[in-house]
Amino acid sequence: DTKAGAFIARVNYANRYSITGYQLELDAYPKLNAKNYFYLNYGFSNSVVFPENRFGAEWFHSFANKMEVSAGVRLFFYENTNVDFYSLMLGKYFKNNLFSIRTFITPEQDFPSVTAMFEARHFLPNPQNYLGLKLGAGSSPDEIRNIMNATQRLQVNSQWLRTEFNHLLSSSWLFGLNFTAGREELTESDYKII
Repeated sequence: DTKAGAFIARVNYANRYSITGYQLELDAYPKLNAKNYFYLNYGFSNSVVFPENRFGAEWFHSFANKMEVSAGVRLFFYENTNVDFYSLMLGKYFKNNLFSIRTFITPEQDFPSVTAMFEARHFLPNPQNYLGLKLGAGSSPDEIRNIMNATQRLQVNSQWLRTEFNHLLSSSWLFGLNFTAGREELTESDYKII
């Protein structure tokens, strides 16, 4: 974390259906002022487990009543297709907790898609240390657990639960651990556990 905002680099790993892949990602959270900041993201992978390139941008605004709203976009570039996801979020801070609802809307002409998520975070000594829980339905562009191409993902009906733990190790190092479980539709009414 710096005066300009937080910067995060990470390596994502996935192994699904015997296909292994890595993705390099960079996140930045530049601050405009005390009430406004941005989320900026770039990711790269040469594996089918992830998009070849992904970009994200989101604007966050905090209100005096401890409410927060955001609006943004995620752009995924696969070998044969590109997909745009638009995001809206409404959050409320209550004591050491954040409760939020978020939607991702994909206005693809052939396969429009809507994802809904509920998130709860309990902050420990500071905002970088927290326990989190996410519940979702649809197909989220921020889930790194899929290997299907974007067009296939838009047709999938899925539900998931994700638990998270983040801990600031030092001013430069952050440790994060998460576990995701759920079910994903393979064909109509045929689900698999994920």
